[in-house]
Amino acid sequence: MVLDEKEKGKLLKYLRDQAQDSQDPEKGANDPESVLYQEYSIETQKGKAFYESLPDHFLTDLLKEKAEVLGHSPAQREMFWVWREYIKARFKRWPYALKAAGLSKAAGREGKSREQFEREKEEHFRLVRMMQEQAAALCRIPHPGEIPEIEEAMRKQGAAWTDLVREAGLDGEFFRKRAVYPVEDLSAQEKQDLNLIWETAWKLGRPPLKKELPEEKIRRLIQKCGSYRNVLFQIGLEPVEKKRPFLSAEAKQAREGEQRKHQVDFKDCYYPVLNKEQQYQEDLQSLQDWIEKAGRLPQRSEIDPAVRKRLQTACGSWSNAVKQLEYRKNLKEKPYEEKNCGNDNGTDNGCGNA
Repeated sequence: MVLDEKEKGKLLKYLRDQAQDSQDPEKGANDPESVLYQEYSIETQKGKAFYESLPDHFLTDLLKEKAEVLGHSPAQREMFWVWREYIKARFKRWPYALKAAGLSKAAGREGKSREQFEREKEEHFRLVRMMQEQAAALCRIPHPGEIPEIEEAMRKQGAAWTDLVREAGLDGEFFRKRAVYPVEDLSAQEKQDLNLIWETAWKLGRPPLKKELPEEKIRRLIQKCGSYRNVLFQIGLEPVEKKRPFLSAEAKQAREGEQRKHQVDFKDCYYPVLNKEQQYQEDLQSLQDWIEKAGRLPQRSEIDPAVRKRLQTACGSWSNAVKQLEYRKNLKEKPYEEKNCGNDNGTDNGCGNA
């Protein structure tokens, strides 16, 4: 059953009037013979058609309007039963609906006032912006101890550091837009050192960790480029990163000042896979073709098992295999032309000292 706009408008006006004028939010809810039940209950054909014609934003606007009247997020019992039924059907759980409406999930008179919720929301956004600014400055995800103000706020809220990292959107795209840039005035020696990193990466099949490179060379390059991420950016690479950085236990250890050894399990990381083998390239292309055709990311079961197994083995995990389609756009051939640094006469051809 499909309602035309005229009939929908008539139904909407009548329901709004009933919801506004009635002192009983349950009026007609338990009477299958009532007009309200017959016309609006999801259990009836007409009521279901009317419900399905209402967009999400209309239902969340109802919650916001009620919150304005009450001065707090409305509890279920405070909404007219038809609206309550529609909202629960659409958003499944009441807190989900309140969140979609931008309201505090603490509903009812015992919950937070709208003014208090707005203040807390603005403060939360300020912390998110602070996290983003610090991440852009550091060119990496900040450690809890590096932003004590946020660390303390997260502790009081009982929230995990990783939750704010996720809300701040500190992913590869964020850093590509806000934290890396081409360094134009590289010396011949610096270009040679970058080539060394590039060669090391291809030998490893992934970007090297800092500890896998000559300490003095990488120190000079970081000083020049500002960060290790930006060093790698010069040669079309991105650093190895944990899929879920700063889990709650790690944040707790950091707060308590415990010394932790950073052990890398590559199965739990994202990183560009450097592999020129034809089979790998064909498998990756088949994944790309599937996504372009379907217009979405695949479930594992939707990819040929042999292809999936090869990609998962090559990339360490299925999620990192899918991530390669993002990384491959920036991969480069050897970025800088080799120069002969020094010759048999001991002269320097502009490469500087190694």
